[in-house]
Amino acid sequence: MTDEIQRAYQTLGLEPGATLPQVKEAWRDLIQVWHPDRFPNNPNLQRKAQEQTKDLNEARDALKRYLVNGETPRQRPRPNPSTTQRQRRQAERRRQEEEQRRKQQEEVDRRRGNEEFQRRQARERRQQEQQEQEQRRKPKKANIGVVRVFLILVAVGFLLLWLGNENTVRQAAQQGDAEAQFNLGMRYLQGVGVPQDDAEAAQWHQKAAEQGHARAQFNLGWAYDNGMGVPQDDVEAVKWYRKAAHQGLAEAQFNLGRMYYFGMGVPQNDAEGYAWYLLSKARGFGYAEMLVESLEKLLTPEQRAARQTRAEVLDKQIPRQ
Repeated sequence: MTDEIQRAYQTLGLEPGATLPQVKEAWRDLIQVWHPDRFPNNPNLQRKAQEQTKDLNEARDALKRYLVNGETPRQRPRPNPSTTQRQRRQAERRRQEEEQRRKQQEEVDRRRGNEEFQRRQARERRQQEQQEQEQRRKPKKANIGVVRVFLILVAVGFLLLWLGNENTVRQAAQQGDAEAQFNLGMRYLQGVGVPQDDAEAAQWHQKAAEQGHARAQFNLGWAYDNGMGVPQDDVEAVKWYRKAAHQGLAEAQFNLGRMYYFGMGVPQNDAEGYAWYLLSKARGFGYAEMLVESLEKLLTPEQRAARQTRAEVLDKQIPRQ
C-alpha cells in the first residue's frame, strides 16, 4: 500500500482495509457536507469546499482503482502510459470537475429566485416613476400619493404572482407536465420557495427525465454521478448522460465523454471519450474546446483522424438543440 493510498483513506476518514462500499458511503456523506453549491453566498467557504470536494473525488477514485483493479497511482492498467500522461489526465479531470461545478453554479444562479428579480423590478419601477416626476416638474402631493399607491399595488401584485406561480408549477408537475416537473426539481435543488432537498429534486427530475426532458436527464445523471439525493452510481449516471447527449445537449455529451475517457460506469475507451469531447466542442461547449486542444497533442495524426471520423458520425446521428 502506497503513501497516497493511505492518504486517500485518511481523506475519507477510513481505516486502511475499508471495503469499496464503505469508501463510497464515506465519500457520499462527505461530498454532501462539502458540495460548493451549499455556500452560494460565501466565496471563502465555496472556495474551500471546491478544494475539499476535489480532494474527496481524488481519494474516492484512487481507492476505487486500488480496490477494484489492484491499481495504485504508480501502476495504471493501460498500455504503458508515461508518468507525464497520467499527471495530465489527472489534471484534466480536475479541470473538468471544476468547470462542471462552475456550469452548475451558473445554472443555479441563472434560475435563482423570483424574489430577488421582483425586488429589482420594483426598485427599477420606483426609480423610473421618480425620474418621470422630476422631468415633469410636478411635485403635487396628489400625484405623489398616486405613485405610492401604485408602487404598493405593484409589489403586492408581484408577490401574488410569485405565490400563484409556485402553486401553478406544483399543480402542473403533479399532473405530469415534464417542464413543470423539471422546474420544481430545480426549486428543490436550489431551495427557492421550498426547503432545499436533493432527494426531492432528484425525484422530480427523474419524472421529467423519464418523459424525455433533456436537461432533467442531465441533472439526474449529475445526481447519480455525485451521489446527490440518490446513491452514487456511475452506471446510472452514464445511462442518463447518454439519453441527454443523444438529444443534443452539449454538456451531457461532454460528461459522457468523460465517463468513457476515465472508464466510469462503462469500459474505459479513450477513443470514444475523445469523440464525444469533439462532438461537444462542435456543439459550442466552451470547455470542450480547451480540453480537445490539450488532448490532441497526445495523439498521432492517425489517431486524431479516426476519432474525428467517429465524431462526424455522431454529429450526423444526433440532432442539434
